[in-house]
Amino acid sequence: MKVCSDVTAHVRPKQSYATDLPPKVLRTIFEVLRTEHHCTDTRDHGFLSSWIPATWVCRHWRDVALATPRLWSWIDINGRHCDPDAIATLIARAGDEDLSVSLDGLGMNMLAGCAMVLPIALQVSHLSVCMEEAHAPLVEELLRHLGPRLRTLQVHCEDVAQEHGVALDPALVPNLRTLSIRNVFVHPTAELAGLKDLTLECLWDVKVHGHMNVGEYVYGMLAVCPDLENLDIEDALPHAASVEVGAYPQITFKKLRWLWISELAADLPANLAKFIIPPSASLNITARYDGCLPESLDTVAAVGNKDEQDAQDEELTNMVLPMNVLPASKFENFPTLVNTMDLSLNLGTPCCMGDILVEGTNWQLTVPALEDERRKVNRLPELLKHVYTAFPTAFVDPAKLVFLELHIAQQVPQAAAWAEMLVQFPNVFALTLGGRNAFSAVVTTLTRSGSLKMLPKLVQITACLAVQKSTFTRGDARAFGMLLKKRAEEGNMLASLIVRVPDAPLNKATVHLASALIAYMAVRGARARVVKKDCRTCHAHRHDAHYK
Repeated sequence: MKVCSDVTAHVRPKQSYATDLPPKVLRTIFEVLRTEHHCTDTRDHGFLSSWIPATWVCRHWRDVALATPRLWSWIDINGRHCDPDAIATLIARAGDEDLSVSLDGLGMNMLAGCAMVLPIALQVSHLSVCMEEAHAPLVEELLRHLGPRLRTLQVHCEDVAQEHGVALDPALVPNLRTLSIRNVFVHPTAELAGLKDLTLECLWDVKVHGHMNVGEYVYGMLAVCPDLENLDIEDALPHAASVEVGAYPQITFKKLRWLWISELAADLPANLAKFIIPPSASLNITARYDGCLPESLDTVAAVGNKDEQDAQDEELTNMVLPMNVLPASKFENFPTLVNTMDLSLNLGTPCCMGDILVEGTNWQLTVPALEDERRKVNRLPELLKHVYTAFPTAFVDPAKLVFLELHIAQQVPQAAAWAEMLVQFPNVFALTLGGRNAFSAVVTTLTRSGSLKMLPKLVQITACLAVQKSTFTRGDARAFGMLLKKRAEEGNMLASLIVRVPDAPLNKATVHLASALIAYMAVRGARARVVKKDCRTCHAHRHDAHYK
């Protein structure tokens, strides 16, 4: 026993302690904790940050933290954390590291806050300023002291600036790459040649010395940023009428990779006609109606002719319908649309404040709820008819599409409308159908197509389904079986089926329909599988009825 004990003691691994962790590992742990803290909504910063207690585990951990200047390089100055001594301690520990400074002038003395930043201005690589309009002169003075280290600048005004803007000298910050502006004009005094990312938000009502010049500012800003790669615009483009009379320049983005725009639908065609992006750029457009659509879609012109309308009809004349938000020159201005191979259409997705979403691969429409219970009116079919009539040529070349997704939560076209739509896609080989009614309608249309060549290259169908528990689904499954038989007789058998269901306990109706579809494919010897993945259009619309 003594010999065995000696052998066991010899091979037993040495016990490890927290104090044995190497500095490299500890630095990584501290940086992860610090990053997680800054990703939260907490207002505790500086020495009150949640990651600080981790440095108190032992003397070794404390020494490593104090010897890592990068850990102390994030400086937050606001109404709760504006003690000069604490800020000075953080700055001293950061040494010569690039500093990320957040200056929140709300609820504190902005003059004192700027005074803390001025001595370290040349070290700042990231500066985020939240201000009131009255602080504009102080912020402008602060920007004059920044230097070549600055790469990111955010200037957000709490209220809409009506009198003052903020000047920025690009010569002082030649390495500025990211600029975010909200509720205030930041005027560059020269070209921002190195700027890669630009965000413009909430500029509609911004003025300088009482004069409205949103269009001049936005187009002037875009003109002096020739190397932009990412552009995000929300509530910042001028009204369509001012674009038509303002003679704003055409903006060609030679290096753009991403364009994100969220604006009122009425202002989009005129502004988008001024933008030209490269063929490789990605486009994401959100057209909003902010709770307002005309009483009748049939009475609204796509662009409108003021000479033929009375003054009282001017608002309706200028209304831009959902499928007309892109300019007539869309394929020239946005060549990425010409070569689109993957298109997704979502109709009737529940949205905030009762609105619904109409969205595709590169665009999204936020449309008001069209069911007026008080007046017993439902205008949703009218809207969907407008969408189906223009889809997909309003956005893409249908002959180029290979992957097509149709998620429809409410209302489906008649059989004739489906036939007119599906015959436009000669090269689609993967089709996703969302919503039981849409799935059944398309399956029936394809089965009864006769001599029409609908989806001749189709080899895979994805059924995105979640039916109510009381739904009778046997007819849907049989219709799918008839489609498989027809295509097999034509020598064009489907090779694969995917049934997408909610990632939650399923009711019997959904299980029976999914099982029947899988069984029909199995009989034909084709591949079939079930995927549990939520769809906010096809599944969320029936959430209450489905899961109860």
